[in-house]
Amino acid sequence: MFVLVAFTSVSAQQAQTVQVSTAQANVRLEPNRTSMVVARPPVGTILEVVGVSGDWVQVKLPKDSSGFDRVGYILKSLTKATTTPASVKAPKAIAVAAPTPPKQIKVAVGTEVKLRVMTPLSSGDAKVGEEVDLRVAGDVLVDGEVVIKQDTIAAAHLTKVTTQKLRRPGTLEFAIESVPAVNNEPVQLKGIQVVTGTTGRIRADEANIADGTVFSAVVDTELVMTKQPTLPGSKANSPTNTPMNAGMTNVDVVQLVRQHLGDQVIVAKINQTQLVNFQLDNQDLAALKQAGVSETVIAAMLNRSSTQVAPSPGIPFPGMGGMPGGNVAVRLLLKDGEHALHSIAGDRSSTYAYVTVLQFMDYPGLRATVRTSEHSVVFMVTSAESPVGRFYIVKTDPDSKKAVRSVKLGRSRMFSQDSVMTPDSDWTIPFVATQVGQSVWRLTVQRQLRPGEYGIYIRNGDFYDFGVD
Repeated sequence: MFVLVAFTSVSAQQAQTVQVSTAQANVRLEPNRTSMVVARPPVGTILEVVGVSGDWVQVKLPKDSSGFDRVGYILKSLTKATTTPASVKAPKAIAVAAPTPPKQIKVAVGTEVKLRVMTPLSSGDAKVGEEVDLRVAGDVLVDGEVVIKQDTIAAAHLTKVTTQKLRRPGTLEFAIESVPAVNNEPVQLKGIQVVTGTTGRIRADEANIADGTVFSAVVDTELVMTKQPTLPGSKANSPTNTPMNAGMTNVDVVQLVRQHLGDQVIVAKINQTQLVNFQLDNQDLAALKQAGVSETVIAAMLNRSSTQVAPSPGIPFPGMGGMPGGNVAVRLLLKDGEHALHSIAGDRSSTYAYVTVLQFMDYPGLRATVRTSEHSVVFMVTSAESPVGRFYIVKTDPDSKKAVRSVKLGRSRMFSQDSVMTPDSDWTIPFVATQVGQSVWRLTVQRQLRPGEYGIYIRNGDFYDFGVD
């Protein structure tokens, strides 16, 4: 099907597009000067007009990474209408293909969502109200489109816990509540899961859920999303065409807050996003606060933005400890700021057990100086080499008699000359390492940490300790 289209533009209201005519032009979330800045297009940027509100022009911004539209408001005085010059003859009407209508994607009630447990649970120590660490086990597709991405964190809470008593087994019951879609809208889920321990002849067992266990929930409320078509060969839709489409923005965070997803889910989403384009000047921080964004989330935005700025190669972070030569430095990123972790030296010890030798690294003291009540932690590491296979996040076993914290190493045969310096896999915490700059790595723990003593262990024996309360 073809239609005849003629292009004429004489004002901001009539124009199909406007051009940014001044530097420091702000596109805001709402048509007022105190609203949050969502983009700062450079001079000369062409923006498609969606509507007009008083002195403001509503314009379309480049699509996000999932292909969904974004809009904002810019003052008319900061733009000029793109009109046909008088000296140039207006083009004749030409035949062009009719635009493809936006695609409506419906996430129907009853759509199955599979979720994987990331942190093990036991009725012996779990408490009602605790969050259950769940992530989407695989992409959820509707009409060939990804509507919920794999590894997205879901909201779930324990609703009932009973401990084992004699022949009565322990039970765990939790409700799966919601999960963010690719456009950050919450998908309401329905799923009550009950796990019961086994009953033996003499006594029953606690209910246990191992990490990696997969549960299913279903969509409880239909969600309709709109995806605009991408024109073949059009550079206007290319994510590299403009710096405005550079990842998660302030407006994305505000939308998550307005959907009442909770600080933990929003912070996890911020940390999970590959790229961010937050505007965090003083006025932006005030606008975020006014929009209802908590200090916890704002701090996560500041931390996440700072991790994209890499220091000079080979130079450790100021004031931080490390290996001789200053080529390793570790800092712990928390909601209240960044905390340097300093390397401490340990001693090796051994215990004989049958035909094996149990080996340990013992570090002085029973408690780390740097402590946190956060259970999902992130580290920034300066290292000339990749931390994969060299760095391990480990739990320790405090020994009050020796006043040390021990890290169990891999086993070796009795009387062998093996020198195993790799931690026992049962004592390690899985993490994802992402290079964010030259010699700079971000380590993201993949499951929640229970209270205890932990550290980053390097295969040469260096140990950067911290504690979780």
